[in-house]
Amino acid sequence: MPPGQESPEEHERRREQMRRFQVPTNEVGAQVPFDPVVMSSPDAAVLLEGITVFSTGVVLRLRRVLRVIPPGADPRGRPGHPGEQLMVGVTVADGRTASSLGGRPHGGLPGPDEMVLQPQQGGGGGRIWSQQLLLTPVPPDGPVTLVVADPSAGIPETTVQLDGATLQDAIGRIQVLWPREPDDDHPPVPPRRPDLPPGGWFERNAGPPG
Repeated sequence: MPPGQESPEEHERRREQMRRFQVPTNEVGAQVPFDPVVMSSPDAAVLLEGITVFSTGVVLRLRRVLRVIPPGADPRGRPGHPGEQLMVGVTVADGRTASSLGGRPHGGLPGPDEMVLQPQQGGGGGRIWSQQLLLTPVPPDGPVTLVVADPSAGIPETTVQLDGATLQDAIGRIQVLWPREPDDDHPPVPPRRPDLPPGGWFERNAGPPG
């Protein structure tokens, strides 16, 4: 085997590790009841809009709402501007922590028992910003502390408690649509050029050489 090339066993092990960061497409997740208001002030609020448990972890859907657009924020919602960096963290009952900011000191893929909070989707801008994260694996029984903060938008560090036992119980309510099929290794397909209008500009200027 050439140096630096992983064996088939290593390749499959790495793919199995990566699957934990994906919501299974063959599952209908179990919804968990929750208090929607994480924090609220006269000028800002953070809302928990959904908790869904899958076999690989827990999907958290959060929304940050502001009374007015903060100075310096981009009303078109481009990430990285003030008021659009909602920080999210979690501490589970056994002391493990995870953050949406990442920052793993030793790099590489996390171990199977390491808590990870993986941002999946986000969008909005100005007064509203929504974010979806996957917390993996499903936390154990006991208190789960959810932490949010966005100082640039006037949202101080705020914590709420979730119940790990409720999350664990929800695993039994996951609906499996069909057995998970193995991933296929498809060879890369070169992009296909569109059919060029005959005799036109594209055929003269963007056609194959010669």
